[in-house]
Amino acid sequence: FVDVGDVRYSHILDPRTGLGVTHRTAACVIAREGALADGLATALCVSRKPVRVPGVRVWVWTQAPGADQGISRSSSSSS
Repeated sequence: FVDVGDVRYSHILDPRTGLGVTHRTAACVIAREGALADGLATALCVSRKPVRVPGVRVWVWTQAPGADQGISRSSSSSS
Protein backbone atom coordinates (compact mmCIF):
# COMPACT_ATOMS: atom_id res chain seq x y z
CA PHE A 1 0.00 0.00 0.00
CA VAL A 2 0.91 3.65 -0.27
CA ASP A 3 -0.47 6.63 1.65
CA VAL A 4 -1.16 9.77 -0.38
CA GLY A 5 -2.41 12.55 1.83
CA ASP A 6 -5.08 11.00 4.03
CA VAL A 7 -5.89 8.16 1.59
CA ARG A 8 -4.33 4.67 1.70
CA TYR A 9 -4.20 2.94 -1.72
CA SER A 10 -3.81 -0.83 -1.95
CA HIS A 11 -1.52 -2.72 -4.33
CA ILE A 12 -4.72 -4.23 -5.81
CA LEU A 13 -5.94 -2.07 -8.69
CA ASP A 14 -9.60 -1.41 -9.39
CA PRO A 15 -9.99 -1.74 -13.18
CA ARG A 16 -12.89 0.75 -13.12
CA THR A 17 -10.66 3.56 -11.84
CA GLY A 18 -7.11 2.39 -12.53
CA LEU A 19 -6.23 3.23 -8.92
CA GLY A 20 -5.49 1.05 -5.91
CA VAL A 21 -8.56 0.17 -3.89
CA THR A 22 -9.10 2.35 -0.84
CA HIS A 23 -11.39 0.10 1.21
CA ARG A 24 -10.08 -2.58 3.57
CA THR A 25 -11.00 -6.01 2.29
CA ALA A 26 -9.39 -9.42 2.65
CA ALA A 27 -10.38 -12.55 0.77
CA CYS A 28 -9.45 -16.18 1.27
CA VAL A 29 -10.17 -18.65 -1.53
CA ILE A 30 -9.52 -22.39 -1.47
CA ALA A 31 -9.61 -24.06 -4.89
CA ARG A 32 -7.92 -27.01 -6.61
CA GLU A 33 -5.94 -24.67 -8.87
CA GLY A 34 -3.83 -21.89 -7.38
CA ALA A 35 -4.34 -19.56 -10.34
CA LEU A 36 -8.12 -19.74 -9.92
CA ALA A 37 -7.85 -19.04 -6.18
CA ASP A 38 -5.48 -16.12 -6.76
CA GLY A 39 -7.64 -14.52 -9.45
CA LEU A 40 -10.85 -14.92 -7.46
CA ALA A 41 -9.29 -13.50 -4.29
CA THR A 42 -8.09 -10.42 -6.16
CA ALA A 43 -11.48 -9.92 -7.85
CA LEU A 44 -13.27 -10.31 -4.51
CA CYS A 45 -11.06 -7.66 -2.91
CA VAL A 46 -12.15 -5.23 -5.62
CA SER A 47 -15.86 -6.12 -5.77
CA ARG A 48 -16.36 -7.06 -2.06
CA LYS A 49 -19.23 -9.35 -3.12
CA PRO A 50 -19.13 -13.07 -2.29
CA VAL A 51 -19.57 -15.49 -5.17
CA ARG A 52 -20.39 -19.18 -5.51
CA VAL A 53 -18.10 -21.25 -7.68
CA PRO A 54 -18.45 -25.06 -7.78
CA GLY A 55 -15.70 -26.77 -5.78
CA VAL A 56 -14.39 -23.50 -4.30
CA ARG A 57 -14.58 -22.13 -0.74
CA VAL A 58 -14.62 -18.36 -0.29
CA TRP A 59 -14.36 -16.01 2.72
CA VAL A 60 -14.44 -12.20 2.47
CA TRP A 61 -13.79 -9.71 5.29
CA THR A 62 -14.58 -6.02 4.83
CA GLN A 63 -14.26 -2.95 7.00
CA ALA A 64 -16.35 0.17 6.66
CA PRO A 65 -14.47 3.24 5.39
CA GLY A 66 -13.07 5.30 8.25
CA ALA A 67 -13.82 2.61 10.85
CA ASP A 68 -11.11 1.32 13.13
CA GLN A 69 -13.24 -1.66 14.08
CA GLY A 70 -16.36 -3.41 12.87
CA ILE A 71 -15.13 -5.99 10.37
CA SER A 72 -17.90 -7.97 8.71
CA ARG A 73 -17.39 -11.47 7.32
CA SER A 74 -19.20 -13.38 4.62
CA SER A 75 -18.56 -16.84 3.29
CA SER A 76 -19.80 -19.19 0.63
CA SER A 77 -18.90 -22.71 -0.33
CA SER A 78 -19.87 -25.13 -3.02
CA SER A 79 -18.98 -28.76 -3.43
